[in-house]
Amino acid sequence: MYVYPLPSKISIQAVSGSFFMMMLLLLMSIDSGAQSTFQSGWKTYKTGTLVKQYDYTFDVGDSARLSFLDSIATFAATDSSVTVAVENAPKAKPTRTVNYLNNKKQVVKCEYYIGDALSKVNLWHYDTFNRITYFSYAETKAPVHNYVRTYSYQTEKTAEGTLEIERSSYNGKPEFTTEHYFNKKHMPLKDIRMNDIHQIEHIETFKYDANGRLKERAIFFPEFGVTKHFEEKHTDTKCVKNIALGKEHVPPAAREIYMKHLIVKNKLAFLSDDCPDLEYTFSNGALDIVVTKEKDHNRRKISFITKERLAPQEIPYVPKPMKETKIVKDGKLREVKKGAK
Repeated sequence: MYVYPLPSKISIQAVSGSFFMMMLLLLMSIDSGAQSTFQSGWKTYKTGTLVKQYDYTFDVGDSARLSFLDSIATFAATDSSVTVAVENAPKAKPTRTVNYLNNKKQVVKCEYYIGDALSKVNLWHYDTFNRITYFSYAETKAPVHNYVRTYSYQTEKTAEGTLEIERSSYNGKPEFTTEHYFNKKHMPLKDIRMNDIHQIEHIETFKYDANGRLKERAIFFPEFGVTKHFEEKHTDTKCVKNIALGKEHVPPAAREIYMKHLIVKNKLAFLSDDCPDLEYTFSNGALDIVVTKEKDHNRRKISFITKERLAPQEIPYVPKPMKETKIVKDGKLREVKKGAK
């Protein structure tokens, strides 16, 4: 394994003391080492995995200058029941997002903190088909904006495939009804959305190309008699690339130098104007570096992401199904015996 060298000199004369101290404390809070445990509410969890992400932007004409955006450290419990994402950005209070997941890895509760103060809480319920049946949004600071949405579903067979009727209520009052039409491959064909008094608000239709990819969406608004067409653009494979990195280890102090070398080496590819959805991922399993295009024509975003497994994942015990043996006498079921398969 190659260890990327640290810079021989670090000059801080041109950096103001307060800004330097702020950045130093910011980076130390995440770079100080992996935590074996983390706390959420009154409970302490064992850290299974830790993902650290550092986001920067750079100008393609000046690849030697990186502008720091933010850093995010995401802790996941060994049983994947809880994740905590801590985000730090210059001139902003740190934020913390806590997600609680069920055994299907679906988020059932989300808490969002600004500093140490709880800002909002979201709750989700799902049915056996993994569809949302309940969603609540609650803010903790005035002026509060709280609401509850509930959903119900009805499925019917059609000549073309399937019709799924979705009904929504907002704080207990009917909100909308949407009819989703699918073909036999369960690809969307048409959506008809109606308001609480069953007046059609819009009709959306979907068109596909010969390869089965979505080609166009058309939305008709009956109130205005207008149809708007939206062409679906698919990312060119030349614009999205996954490139293997060596097994080098990059110390935190050498992170920016390493990214600058990577930018210089691939500058021509990052300069391309033929790729509006540019995405290059350099990866070696423990380290990902992702480069994407910003809205600004000359700006690119680069993310430095490390992944650490601190403890083996706990796999919940699932009992094996029992084998049933039916004993029939004189044409009648007399006894059912159960045993392990």
